[in-house]
Amino acid sequence: MTMRMGIALLALLALQPAQAMEPAPLSLMDAYDNALYHDPTFQTATFDYQASQQERDIGLAGLLPQISASGSHGITRQLSGRDLDGNNEDPKSTTTGLSLNARQVLYDRARVAYYAQSKARTRLGESAYDDAFQGLFARVVEAYFEVARQENELNLSVQQRIAIEGLVKQTRRLYEVGDGTITDTEEAQARLDLVKAQEIETEARLRAARHALAGRIGGTVGSIMIMHEQLPPNPPLNAKDDLAFWQNQARLAGPRMAARRESVSVAEAELKIQKAGNYPQLALVGSLNRNDRDDLADDYRHQSSSYVGLSLDVPFYAGGGVVASSRKSQFALSSAQSQLDDEARQISEDIERSYLGVVSGFARTKALQTAAHSNERALKSAEKGYQAGERSTVDILNAQQTLFTTRRDLLNSKLLMLQSLVDLHAQSGLMRRDILQQVENLF
Repeated sequence: MTMRMGIALLALLALQPAQAMEPAPLSLMDAYDNALYHDPTFQTATFDYQASQQERDIGLAGLLPQISASGSHGITRQLSGRDLDGNNEDPKSTTTGLSLNARQVLYDRARVAYYAQSKARTRLGESAYDDAFQGLFARVVEAYFEVARQENELNLSVQQRIAIEGLVKQTRRLYEVGDGTITDTEEAQARLDLVKAQEIETEARLRAARHALAGRIGGTVGSIMIMHEQLPPNPPLNAKDDLAFWQNQARLAGPRMAARRESVSVAEAELKIQKAGNYPQLALVGSLNRNDRDDLADDYRHQSSSYVGLSLDVPFYAGGGVVASSRKSQFALSSAQSQLDDEARQISEDIERSYLGVVSGFARTKALQTAAHSNERALKSAEKGYQAGERSTVDILNAQQTLFTTRRDLLNSKLLMLQSLVDLHAQSGLMRRDILQQVENLF
């Protein structure tokens, strides 16, 4: 390529329209990938998970040897009295001490129970993180679909406004030549004003929806993928996976149920910790001590000692605190078990709602798709009847409104079906990137 051709190519690129440089529409997969690093709720869950992974080591530390060292150095000064030589100066001495202590638990029910509780807390953190990870899919899809819902509403409103503007011009021309009535013109103008007001309201909702999605993905949101009205031939679920399958999957492997079960384990361990206050504690202890004092005879200035033995603590009475704490932990355990039962009931209802949202939503969307085609034909018939003088302007306006309402309901029904599909998998712990890719392909 010659220099002249290169300069010409650069000049041609510089003259390209501005829209050619606009960023590509934000896809659902891109929104999810960005939310992995910027979604505030998921980031909080990530830090909570990392903190929970330290619980096991904290609990284990109480069962391992405890070693500590201490030292002291000071001056002792006598403030009154005289020594035997009659010296009036205040006698003083310097003392230095070093100590090394070790303790190993041999029997302590409270520490053993606390270690079991720490392991349960670690598993609870893992389950909570899994639930947050599954919930991230649903939150991103919900925010993305809200933008799509408002964009669909705005696009349909714009199309309706353009169609009514054409009808307004046509009725005015007919009225001016004496073939129309002022009523037709005013009816069309009134409907046009109403659609313009709705369009302004929709634009405001769209800005709010984009702002909410931007908060999830950590960046600005321009345009998103254009939604289409096509549907797959069958509901996007495996035919052999019925409602019972999904409910059983959610109860056994769903992260919400797993977190509740671990909460019960934590409460059970807490009860054991409190009851352990009535049991003795046995430990192996040892110490090594060295003391130096300069006011003693040479044979006694440096003293060292060591000690190895057993330490036994037997509780007899603690003011009733152990009984009260045990009773409190028992009630907390009963509460955790009740919450587990309630969660099982709630997850069963949520699964049924999401499952029917997919199956019934598909059937409803299919019916609305057929209704939209019928309404298109009805609008064309109304327009032909208007040209023939058999229909009025109101008939055309009503047919247009019915068509646009049906198309809006069709797109919203499809969004609800896809949202239910994501919720169903997330509540069951089965949501993955390939499922999200399937949702994007159906979008």
